[in-house]
Amino acid sequence: MIEVRVPSLGESIQEVQVAAWLVQEGEWVQRDQNLVELESEKATQALPAPESGYLRSIKVAVGQFAKVGDLLASLEPGPQGSAPAAAQAASKAAASNGGAAPIVMPAAERALHEHKLQPSQVSATGPGGRLLKEDVLQHVQAEAKSAAVPAQPPPMRAPPRPLAVSRTASSAPGGRGVGEG
Repeated sequence: MIEVRVPSLGESIQEVQVAAWLVQEGEWVQRDQNLVELESEKATQALPAPESGYLRSIKVAVGQFAKVGDLLASLEPGPQGSAPAAAQAASKAAASNGGAAPIVMPAAERALHEHKLQPSQVSATGPGGRLLKEDVLQHVQAEAKSAAVPAQPPPMRAPPRPLAVSRTASSAPGGRGVGEG
């Protein structure tokens, strides 16, 4: 087993928060493929896999904190396709996602907050059912278009009625106006 630990991200950074797992338990990961996104007070940084293999277990869930040196996950090295049956089953379960909430990428989370949306309102199209910033922006654009096009045409307004002309004594032929005389 290969242990994936929180790296030192700088002198002043002692703790990070797991922002998103980019690979699910049981999935294959290539060496140097981004495995997890870690957020510190200063930045968000993707942590690549140290070796190719199957992600055997995740030790720190999304949203939880870990200190530098803490165990994040373990990988089982080996060539792709040599996964034990348990890993293949976990991969299939992760792929189906069973209607669970999508993994929200940090940029998507910011876009959701900016547009006052919930992850459940947006269709996730990223790998493994991840919700991407592009998904949020596409949803916002679609909403704007549907709001700009009315669902039904505006009601027809009646044509203007001709002005009524009232005849007064002064307008009668040869007549005198009121108060004349």
